[in-house]
Amino acid sequence: MADIRLPITSPVHAARLSRWYGGLVVLDALKAVADFDKLPGFALAMATVEREVATMHSAAVTQNLQALVRAGHDITAVISIDLEYEAGQPVLVVKPMDLADSGNADG
Repeated sequence: MADIRLPITSPVHAARLSRWYGGLVVLDALKAVADFDKLPGFALAMATVEREVATMHSAAVTQNLQALVRAGHDITAVISIDLEYEAGQPVLVVKPMDLADSGNADG
């Protein structure tokens, strides 16, 4: 079955995805600097950033699912949801479950 491509037209949704991605970039940058872990309070700072990124991720995923439902798609028959950019606009790429995949739905 062909992938479903759903452009993100809501500015709120696009902003939420951008904030989440930005949080991931900051988190990766902090982890990349080995000397930072010796600073007092760094573990607490990392835990705080990780919590915020997890919260952003949860909000972004929820909004992705809501967008799929609003577009009339059955979210119970989705294998994966990826994010791509086309001409600077975020697009959800949804891989729906195929009948051949339905026997493997539980893992």
